[in-house]
Amino acid sequence: AAAGPGAALAAARPFGRIDRYEPSVGDGLRELLAGCALSFVDLGVVRGTGTARVVAARQADAALAAVLGARPDRSLVVVAGLSDTTEVARLHVAIAHGPGFGPGWLTSPSTGRDGYLRLIDLAPTALAALDRPAPLNLFAGAAATREPGRPAGLTAAVDRLADADRLAGSQRRVSSTFFEVLTAAQIALFLAVIPLLRRRPGGPGSTAPGPSGAGPPRVRRRVSR
Repeated sequence: AAAGPGAALAAARPFGRIDRYEPSVGDGLRELLAGCALSFVDLGVVRGTGTARVVAARQADAALAAVLGARPDRSLVVVAGLSDTTEVARLHVAIAHGPGFGPGWLTSPSTGRDGYLRLIDLAPTALAALDRPAPLNLFAGAAATREPGRPAGLTAAVDRLADADRLAGSQRRVSSTFFEVLTAAQIALFLAVIPLLRRRPGGPGSTAPGPSGAGPPRVRRRVSR
């Protein structure tokens, strides 16, 4: 099942059909979620700055509150930010609430870093919750698990996530500068080597004879015959 245009892309079958669809989060949400084992809900897009961003965030919160109120008993809800709305890449939210996910940090072995997920981990996580095997030839990700160590206070946990986002942005800027300088240095080195190669005896463009005289011995013997 799917609610919202973004959710329709996730819930569509390979030939484009969606089993059950609602254009928005509305009154029929409870029946929609209860009728399918796996449902997708589009909470909207949070973008812009200032008041516009606050309004968009509140609308997403209201849609999520409706989902939590209409969810079936003992169901697993996964909330994930899927893409950037600006040219600057940022870390995105990933929250799991339900059976198998108590207090802690979400993590995945596909990242090689504790407390981090990738977008390709969401499908294996959903299949694991449904007790379905993940086809290895289609999914490069892994099912998410829970890692202990999250602060008990919500504010402290959010602050740590914000710090991780700022750290990732700083690392991205430093690494971009490093690779730009490295690329420029390599190009300058290659350009400096070209005149040296042209001056090498016997090299391309050189008029000096090689160390054996007129040419390789095998060529001279064939010519002499």
